[in-house]
Amino acid sequence: MPEMPMMLSGWKPEIDGEEWLVTEVEDSLGEHGYGTRIRCEKRGTT
Repeated sequence: MPEMPMMLSGWKPEIDGEEWLVTEVEDSLGEHGYGTRIRCEKRGTT
């Protein structure tokens, strides 16, 4: 959901250590199956 906080893990430490805010979510269904694209920005930079 847009405007929800998001926690990332398993990425570089400088990415995992940030607070993120979801700005856009797009679902798709195609020949390769179901997918979701999530766009985020650093929290507090809006």
